[in-house]
Amino acid sequence: MSVVPTLLGTKAAGHEQSRHEFMYWELPSYVAATGGFSDGPPMQAVRMGEWKAVRPKPGAPLEVYNLRQDIGETTNVAAQNPRMMERIESYLKTARTEPIKQPEPKSEWHF
Repeated sequence: MSVVPTLLGTKAAGHEQSRHEFMYWELPSYVAATGGFSDGPPMQAVRMGEWKAVRPKPGAPLEVYNLRQDIGETTNVAAQNPRMMERIESYLKTARTEPIKQPEPKSEWHF
């Protein structure tokens, strides 16, 4: 699913932007010494309606924010919302697929 039409406020020719219950993304850890990414689990995040959950480090507990009440993500409400935590954790177990291995492009920052 591309978020470009939503960000630009446009619709692709003849296509409505599809809606999904969850929006999942991840950020693998970059290892400067090797100039590549870690093979370990990535940092994760998921958005579900007014809720956003972030796993800031691999293996760390989730942080959960209610964006309707806290757009700045200043108050982690995970402990106060155990049912939402269970739902998000359950989703995260199924959301990830292993990326296709590909060579890293050369970087001017790699020494």
